[in-house]
Amino acid sequence: MKNLIEEDGVLLTEMAMTNAGNELNLQRVLVNTGVKNTVISSDAALKLGLITDEVDTDNKEVEFIKIGNITIHDFEVGIFSIDELQGYDGILGIDFLKKVGAVINLGSLTLYKANVK
Repeated sequence: MKNLIEEDGVLLTEMAMTNAGNELNLQRVLVNTGVKNTVISSDAALKLGLITDEVDTDNKEVEFIKIGNITIHDFEVGIFSIDELQGYDGILGIDFLKKVGAVINLGSLTLYKANVK
C-alpha cells in the first residue's frame, strides 16, 4: 500500500525506478486515470540512462517501477519534457494501474494492489 498526497485537487505519489543499475526516486508523480500511458520527465530519463539527450522522446523500457509495495518489471514509459508535465516528475497512467490491478481508495488516500484471483 502507498499513501497518496492530495495537492490542489490532484493525487500525487512517489515512484522508484531502476534501469541499467541506475536508481531514481521521483517525488511528484501525478496519478491520472485519464492518461493512457505512464510517462516520466526527460530529466528523469537522462538520470536513468534511458536517453542521451532531451531530443530523444521515444518510449523506453525500464527494468522496474516500484510504488509502495507494488513492483512491475520491464515496463515501457513515455518521455516528456518537464514543461509538458507541468512541473511533475511523471504521470502514472492507466496502463500501469490496470496492469497491477491497482485500487485507489479516495477515503484513505491510498493506492494498493487488489487481491485478484
